[in-house]
Amino acid sequence: MSLQPMHSVDSTLGAMFLGVFASSALYGLTSFQMLVYIRNFEKDRIPLKLLVWAVWVLESLHVALTWHFIYIYLILHFSEAPQNLLATWSIDLTVVVTSLIVLLVDIFFVHRIYHLSNKNRILCAVVSFFVMARLALGLVITIRWFWLKPFDLFHLKIKDEMTASLALGVATDVLITASLCHYLQISRNGFQKTDNILNTLTIYAINNGLITSITDILILTFFLAYEKSLTYLALYQLLSKFYANSLLAT
Repeated sequence: MSLQPMHSVDSTLGAMFLGVFASSALYGLTSFQMLVYIRNFEKDRIPLKLLVWAVWVLESLHVALTWHFIYIYLILHFSEAPQNLLATWSIDLTVVVTSLIVLLVDIFFVHRIYHLSNKNRILCAVVSFFVMARLALGLVITIRWFWLKPFDLFHLKIKDEMTASLALGVATDVLITASLCHYLQISRNGFQKTDNILNTLTIYAINNGLITSITDILILTFFLAYEKSLTYLALYQLLSKFYANSLLAT
């Protein structure tokens, strides 16, 4: 049973518009957090500042790409039937940009795990393998999508890659969250001020991991269950924002 009638406007163009709108709202939150960071953390190390700026620039590019493809669908090709929708170059590139944002944020957390775990190279190597595998799948999906313009073919031809990428995303988020929570808690030293900071960071780690994992699961569910709907694509536009916000919140 479909969520909406086959290729309905609600489940295709409507879903994408709501996804772009919500993504833009979250970008506003990201920009606000960026402003707070600039004002309050001037003494941070240069590499960390460059990381934060890189994520924000990629987020700005992501928003621009989403408004480009929604303009094409809703304005330039508003009279076309939903079943004739083709993927544009801008919607393809959102996959690459999202993959790069996720990569940068995951690198930040792997670096944090490395120091919290007293340089546990095996754990960091495992997490890094998951991170790079997810990036590779994102690039494969983008390249193949350039050649498979109809969205129906995307479901048909790249289902395995998409499923693997999202499942790997959940596994990576769970592993990073569990590692951070474990090492933050064993770093407690009995001093109330220090322990309160560690408890706050643990809560942030759990919340961030839950949000990104649940989003990946929802995207995968809609992708597999509702092949004639683009709700999964609307949710996918939110994914990079949750990762960027998790970095800046931390």
